[in-house]
Amino acid sequence: MEVTDINGNKRKWDRISSEEFKSQKVKDLNKANSKVAIDMLKDFGDGINVTTKGKRSPGSLIRIRMTLRMLGVSIKNKPFNSINQQQLSKICDRKKSEDFAKNVKIVYSWMYRTGRIDKNIGEHIVVNDYNRGKPDWVFLTEEEMKRLINSCNANYRALLTFLYDSGIRPQEAWRIRVMDFQDNYTVLNIPLKRKNGEKVSKTFERTIKLKHCSGIIKDYIKVKELKSEDLLIDITQAGFNKYLRTLTIKLFEDKPTKARETPKNITATDIRHNSACYWHLRYKTNKDLMYRMGWKKENKVFYYSEFLNMRDKIDDADLLTIEDKNRYEQEIENLKQKMNEFNDKINLINKISNKLKD
Repeated sequence: MEVTDINGNKRKWDRISSEEFKSQKVKDLNKANSKVAIDMLKDFGDGINVTTKGKRSPGSLIRIRMTLRMLGVSIKNKPFNSINQQQLSKICDRKKSEDFAKNVKIVYSWMYRTGRIDKNIGEHIVVNDYNRGKPDWVFLTEEEMKRLINSCNANYRALLTFLYDSGIRPQEAWRIRVMDFQDNYTVLNIPLKRKNGEKVSKTFERTIKLKHCSGIIKDYIKVKELKSEDLLIDITQAGFNKYLRTLTIKLFEDKPTKARETPKNITATDIRHNSACYWHLRYKTNKDLMYRMGWKKENKVFYYSEFLNMRDKIDDADLLTIEDKNRYEQEIENLKQKMNEFNDKINLINKISNKLKD
């Protein structure tokens, strides 16, 4: 089974690396910094001098290359090993990007491991300090989601229903094959990895029930004449997102939704966010929702509750002081004692009454 290049990252990386490795020149970098960048990218591509994550994907290599370029521009192409800890901190503070800070740490950890610097000047960087907070995304009500789905043509309607029903991540959805469906398309297995090494799930393998898309997906596969090993989705993510945006511009007002993003910027990732809200209201436990969505941490559950009109409903009348609690418990005990005394008297009266009858 062929490993698919879903987002074109492999093709892009093959083109970039072929050009720059041959010329020994990385865009925006001088000769010395280009040499360091290329050596690092080769190591990460081969899985040499890296952390436990091992060999990096083309997408990861593209992001690291971008960080190296941005870093080179920020230091005006002085040698990467010439700046100090304070200068590196200022650069990260200016960028205010969690991804940039994370990749800067990776760059200087590699330089330290390979002996290019005597001290790891990036180890002090706390990536979370550059977190910009909650991301903006397109929140749609259940009725709005139905409207969007029903406005799609047949193929997009099937795929959109599948994404909304399953709650699957886009990078997972674009790796799903027909063979992953079970029980007449009512169950979906999302493997962690396939035998050929292709990774599917971002976090862990899971098997989930499909409640809304089984019939339409079955028809979609039949019409498309897809075979067991065929990918379910043959449209690029960019193409899929473009189609969604065209529809939402026609269907909804151009104003921020409850999650702060406007509908015209909708993506497949937003469908997952909305699916999380849909299933949040229907699962009885957080653990079950986490399994369906492929989450390892519970904080995701609490984040999505923000968009479901959930609030703290406790009132003053619900609050009891310790003194109140003790007093009420004593009153309950007194009532129980009086009831027992009353029952004893009733029993005595019944006994006397029975004797008189005899």
